[in-house]
Amino acid sequence: MGLALAQRVIHRHGGRVWAEGKVNAGATFYFSLPNLKRKTMKTENEVEILLVEDNPRDAELALRALKKRNLANHVVWVKDGAEALDYIFGASTGGPQAINHTPKVILLDLKLPKVDGLEVLRRLKGDERTKNIPVVVLSSSRERTGHRAKLPSGREQLHSQTGGI
Repeated sequence: MGLALAQRVIHRHGGRVWAEGKVNAGATFYFSLPNLKRKTMKTENEVEILLVEDNPRDAELALRALKKRNLANHVVWVKDGAEALDYIFGASTGGPQAINHTPKVILLDLKLPKVDGLEVLRRLKGDERTKNIPVVVLSSSRERTGHRAKLPSGREQLHSQTGGI
């Protein structure tokens, strides 16, 4: 069990595992990992992608698409707009808020419980500290033109979840 788990972890990091040995003499297991010095080191809490989606099936679809493109290593999934705002800005204390987390990109559903996606987008784009985070707006609604008219100006893209990612 331990070797199988180690092999899966090593393979996920682009490495390989092999063994050398003789019958009745035991075996020695080896592994190698690629040289990762050219990549920047990430802190444990750094998040590359924030997925804001209340529907588990749509979230799974997005995660599968990201995994297929090897982008699912650093994804945090939150299930409503309030949780997304709390994740980024932290709990409101009445004064200036510190940024808790700054994802590299946000995948944002528009129809969310508690705080809708348009309000989340307005808050993000209205704050100097977060206005440059790219946001990809996801919507399963067929009313794409209506959503596009409501989006704040910027470089956001609207993608239909039913149309495939």
